[in-house]
Amino acid sequence: MNRESRRKAARYIRRKSNLSVAQVDEMVHLLDDVSGGKAPVIQDGDRVKLNVDKIVSRKTYNDLNEQYRNFVEVSSDKVFTAKNVSAHKNIVSLVEAPKWYFWAGDLIRVE
Repeated sequence: MNRESRRKAARYIRRKSNLSVAQVDEMVHLLDDVSGGKAPVIQDGDRVKLNVDKIVSRKTYNDLNEQYRNFVEVSSDKVFTAKNVSAHKNIVSLVEAPKWYFWAGDLIRVE
């Protein structure tokens, strides 16, 4: 995604939502990763770990639900089974913790 596309996406998101500037920047960053092919394809049944460093380092991490943050921090060494919940295979649920959804780029496939 080039600079013009990122700016256009940011303007569109700002107009359509009540998100903060940091949240809009994070969303555009995620869109850039998806459109650039940086998100790995996670299949149903793949064994995955959370990329805790990546999730925690986001500007918007402290704005997230406290239960979600606790789950992420406690689950740094746990291995989960992935289950796709979107047609594009970029939104994943964890069989062991179906309450939470993750973007495929926030997961590390375990061999």
